[in-house]
Amino acid sequence: MSVENESDNNLNSPNSLFGEGSFSKVIKTKKVGVNECSTTPNCTGCKECVVAVKKLMWVFCDYDQLERESTIHAKLNHPNIVKFYHVVDHNSMAIEPCFGGTLEQKGNISLHKARKYMRDILAALEYMHDINIAHLDVKPLNCLLGDNDRVKLCDFGSASEMYESGQCTLRSGTPEVSPPETAYEYVTCGSGRCIDVWAAGVTFIYLLLGRYPWKSTRYMNDSYNDWKSEKGEIYTALKKKSSFAFGIIVKMLDKTPCKRPYCWEVLSWLM
Repeated sequence: MSVENESDNNLNSPNSLFGEGSFSKVIKTKKVGVNECSTTPNCTGCKECVVAVKKLMWVFCDYDQLERESTIHAKLNHPNIVKFYHVVDHNSMAIEPCFGGTLEQKGNISLHKARKYMRDILAALEYMHDINIAHLDVKPLNCLLGDNDRVKLCDFGSASEMYESGQCTLRSGTPEVSPPETAYEYVTCGSGRCIDVWAAGVTFIYLLLGRYPWKSTRYMNDSYNDWKSEKGEIYTALKKKSSFAFGIIVKMLDKTPCKRPYCWEVLSWLM
């Protein structure tokens, strides 16, 4: 799977941009040798004729970021994980294109739909944990929608291989989905499984309510303090939306990391 040179694809045009985050952007570009789509007349881009290219922004990334991320991503092969194709150049890699947007655009949905999306996310995480890899930045923005409304986990820039103990090296994550044990910069390691389960729980809340429950889990944050005290707007709204989901999320967001359930346990509850 190869891609054309950037200069041949007008990659700076608005139509070429899949998405953009704090440390990278994802663009679509033609596959080598494809001038016209063989399946769709006047096609503006589909899986038959384009590939996604993730470009790292070096001003925010250290120089071994691409090698570290691509090495981990290349080890992953699961229907709920975006496929890795190959490294393109010193700061970009070719990956599977997904045309359905992200789960960040899908907040405040029904419990039925949220359960389906969460099963996809947890299946990907269970697979990763089984091969001793933690994602460490699970959030709605990193969950893409592919064919048949299937969630595909993406962005392995924070991912890390886990030691036999389950601990792993931590890199910069997202404050809204980071658990309390990693909320401070001086924390450099943690349980990858427990961190991912917490982040998946926050993502579940986002899908049901359409917003993050808090900006951070640092102790001065009122929303998180209210949650720990079993009160506040988020606690009440979630319990009203679905007592079933509420009971699961409370377990996923246990403040004691080792008490959080395994992904396979949460999957069994959501079936």
